Amino acid sequence: MKVSISDFARSRGVERTAVNAWIRNHDEVNSECEMVGKEKYIDDQSDAFQLLEKQYPFPAPVQIINHDPEDEAEIRKLRSQVDALRIRLDQVNEENKEHLLRLTKLENTQLLLEEKSTDLEKREAEINELRKQLETVESEREKAALEAARLSGDLKHAEEEIAAKNAEFDAFNGMNIFQKAFHKFIRK
Repeated sequence: MKVSISDFARSRGVERTAVNAWIRNHDEVNSECEMVGKEKYIDDQSDAFQLLEKQYPFPAPVQIINHDPEDEAEIRKLRSQVDALRIRLDQVNEENKEHLLRLTKLENTQLLLEEKSTDLEKREAEINELRKQLETVESEREKAALEAARLSGDLKHAEEEIAAKNAEFDAFNGMNIFQKAFHKFIRK
């Protein structure tokens, strides 16, 4: 189980800064430590933890010379309270691990959401570019439609002129020689 250096120092009655300074000076212990957030942790089953315990052992229990039964009862009571506190400390450490796992999952989820947000922004930019291209194509289509309408009008006018010329030609072909000569004379 991982134990925070703060909890370790507190249980030994030593300043956390003193324990951290000792750890920094001993690479074999420092390499076994792990930073989680702003707190440093060490596995209580590792050899590094054993070295740390040798350096900072639990304070020696007070030896009572006179065995007063009331004092022994008080000592038993205090020991049971210490045992209960150690159990509670283990529970709190487990809860901290669970909270750290949840925090890590939330951080990962946040990173994924940020990545998806970036992808969404890129896609929105692509959509805007396609809209601009569509507007350009629409504008060109409208210009082509206007040009086609103008050309259609010109074609109709040309067809009408051709029809008039054909009618005039047909009428001219139906005339006799005197009428054709007279017609040429009038046109001049």
